[in-house]
Amino acid sequence: TSGHDDQLTSAVDALVRGLLDQRAQARAAKDFAAAYGAKFPKTTATITDQLDVLVEFRYLRRLFLIVDRTPIGEKGLAQLRKLNNLLLLSAQTTMTDDKGLAQIEGIVSLRLLRLNRSLISDNSLRHIERLPDLKLLYLSNTLLTDEAMPHIAELTQLTSLKIENTKLTDKGVAHLEALPGLIHLGLTGTGITDKSVPVLLGLKKLQHLTIDQTKLTDSGLRQLVTGLPECRIECVILEAERPIVDEVDTVDEAATK
Repeated sequence: TSGHDDQLTSAVDALVRGLLDQRAQARAAKDFAAAYGAKFPKTTATITDQLDVLVEFRYLRRLFLIVDRTPIGEKGLAQLRKLNNLLLLSAQTTMTDDKGLAQIEGIVSLRLLRLNRSLISDNSLRHIERLPDLKLLYLSNTLLTDEAMPHIAELTQLTSLKIENTKLTDKGVAHLEALPGLIHLGLTGTGITDKSVPVLLGLKKLQHLTIDQTKLTDSGLRQLVTGLPECRIECVILEAERPIVDEVDTVDEAATK
């Protein structure tokens, strides 16, 4: 029943968060046993060693696994490959690195992937090329450069991409021509200049563009405002006040239904 599924989902969420301290873990284990009729083993291991318990929930139609700010790594992420219905994976501010991303490659059902403030490198993004249904990708505050963009360009179903506060330049932005379906694009804190304006003007479906703290001139920004009349452009120079985050969160939810 839907009520039982909700109870199971709540138990899983409690397990993931509860592993961070012993008292919460004890409460989570009790809830897990009540909902699922099985014991969660007592252990002092980190969440990296514990994600194998989640494979028991693979029959759930929707599972939103949030592992933000946890020491999840390659071993833990390898377990998630067995969750055939996983739609959303948020692994922000974690130890997720190139080896961990290689495990994410197998979660072909993913529609949203958040890896902001993770340890991934340019070359590791070749693993996400094999996520055919991925629609939303967040890679901000990482060490990514222009070399990552050919891999991202393979994700032709993308509608939302945030690659802010990275070493992206005009060379990398040129690859966005392969992603005409983009609706949300975050380029704040990158090294792009007015040379990227023609590429951005070619993204006719854009509705939101964050482009603060770049090397764009006033002239380049005005060209974008004129050439993308249906797009709200977030930039201090343009005196944009309303943040984009609320709308992106709404898109996140819609994309995973």
